[in-house]
Amino acid sequence: MKVAVLVGPIKVIFLRGILSIPPHAGKGKIFARERRLKRVDLRLEMTKKPLKCWALSDGRQGMAHQALGLAQALGVNGDVQVTAKAASLAGWVGRLPEALLVSRAINPLAHLTPQSDELSAERPDIIVGCGRHAMALSVAIKRKANRDGHEVFIIQTQDPRAAAKHFDVVVPPAHDDLIGPNVIPTLGAVNHATTEKLHTGADTFAAKFKALPRPLVAVLIGGTSHAYTLDADACANMARTLKALQQETGCGFVVTMSRRTGTENEKVLREALTGDGTWIWDGKDPNPYFGMLGLADHIFVTTDSTNMITEAAATGKPIHVLNLPGGNAKFRRFMQSLRARGIARPFGGTLKSWAYEPLAEASRVAALIRRKLELDPSSSEEVPEAAE
Repeated sequence: MKVAVLVGPIKVIFLRGILSIPPHAGKGKIFARERRLKRVDLRLEMTKKPLKCWALSDGRQGMAHQALGLAQALGVNGDVQVTAKAASLAGWVGRLPEALLVSRAINPLAHLTPQSDELSAERPDIIVGCGRHAMALSVAIKRKANRDGHEVFIIQTQDPRAAAKHFDVVVPPAHDDLIGPNVIPTLGAVNHATTEKLHTGADTFAAKFKALPRPLVAVLIGGTSHAYTLDADACANMARTLKALQQETGCGFVVTMSRRTGTENEKVLREALTGDGTWIWDGKDPNPYFGMLGLADHIFVTTDSTNMITEAAATGKPIHVLNLPGGNAKFRRFMQSLRARGIARPFGGTLKSWAYEPLAEASRVAALIRRKLELDPSSSEEVPEAAE
């Protein structure tokens, strides 16, 4: 299906989201009007063939999960084909400030690390990026496609720390305080936690956790970040808090730690928590993460990880936050928002229960973007355009 838009003397045809320029049209004139065309009525039309969407990150788990979660939510109806891509920038280019990374002075595609996935063999229709390297590569791919007479729709999760006008949509956590006409703020981070994954995880690990005492408490431990510190003292204090709760309530623990926890901290926690009624993941496949969330009655999460807290919020179960030394105004705003929504509370020493509507920010944002892409043409709500 084709849609023709007449702008001045030039007719532009949109086919499946690809901008086709008639041979007689002046390319320079079209490229100069690209953003005006979007305001006129940019329609990314579907054929029977699914749109190609890349979930692009540097491969680190937290970032990969954000990009993949939103990309998979976009493809919920099978009309968007999602491929995970991992790519990083090599050497000095990867250390450049964000404003330079998206400038025309640098071609990030010429500075990929040898371990990066192939990005030039095919062109996507949509890119969902997470992280500064993905941000730079998404903008470069979009520009290259434009030069070739095509359109790539790029979505950046997190605050890109570069002008939002470079992206079609920006999806940052609300506590980053980023605003703009093409910005869709979210409570916490978009992620890949879904009801289906929680149910599958629960079915997979039900037998393994069956013998553990109830109530069952999932404990998700992060590590040192730019805002928080996890050291031996913090680990010892956390372990004492958890063991006291177990002695008081008889609850069972299922525990997982992140790569940021660190070898020494993990050793302290394992030694302190190991015992009857406690299961600690050894890091080997299969990953029990969604099984833990799906089967737990309560969830404890260290305060450093926006990702883990918002993934836990997909369950609708009480989230008790274990505070670590540190913090900043941004994380305090995040925690205030969670508490206002009835999702999470700082752990106060007792195992209180509460319920709330499970958080599904990836699905909410994906629905808005699908309307923008005209994948759900029956809806009239739209995502606003990027500002000039």
